[in-house]
Amino acid sequence: MTLESPQQMLMNTYNSAITYSLELLEDEDTPEELLVLVKEFLQQAEQVNKVVNNREAASSLLKELKVIG
Repeated sequence: MTLESPQQMLMNTYNSAITYSLELLEDEDTPEELLVLVKEFLQQAEQVNKVVNNREAASSLLKELKVIG
């Protein structure tokens, strides 16, 4: 059995939270108060994803520039 790193465990938990939130959005029995929280969480998750993607793009660009330089 391979142990996961803390970073991998966090990513798995985060991805599970997003999946569960999407399921709650589709469930007709989800209370309105919970839907508000779910929507806020998903909006924040979207912003986090943008930051991560920008950081990965910047890191990739820096690696390419080091190869050129």
